[in-house]
Amino acid sequence: MRVARGRTVILVRSAPKRGVLVVEDFADTRELLAELLMEEGYHSIMASNGVEALKRLEEIQADVVVTDLVMPDLGGAELVRRMASDPRMKAIPIILLTGSGREKAIEALGDRAGQVLAILTKPVQIDELLTSVEAALDGSR
Repeated sequence: MRVARGRTVILVRSAPKRGVLVVEDFADTRELLAELLMEEGYHSIMASNGVEALKRLEEIQADVVVTDLVMPDLGGAELVRRMASDPRMKAIPIILLTGSGREKAIEALGDRAGQVLAILTKPVQIDELLTSVEAALDGSR
């Protein structure tokens, strides 16, 4: 972007948008979360389940993954396991969303619970989600 001041031209470069992959099987929730993140300046990518999320992660660079725990085809716990075993994906921070409660989420994750940066219960508080995404991105720089 160029900003002109008198005779001086100053080049201003926007910081690159950080990519957040939102994985949620309910379309309304997925779109709402993606829109919220876009309004905060993030580049939102969407997937409806873990299988689709893995395909997206093969195609694009995501800086953080926000995923639901319970989804058809491939749920959040298995997505976490597969990402942890893939050298290209294991460093991507993960935020898990659950309507089942924190304890059940930890139980479902098993030995991979440590791979998850945050577990947020539904309905998700917007400020809690944004704080978690920012913490994930601060840690991944």
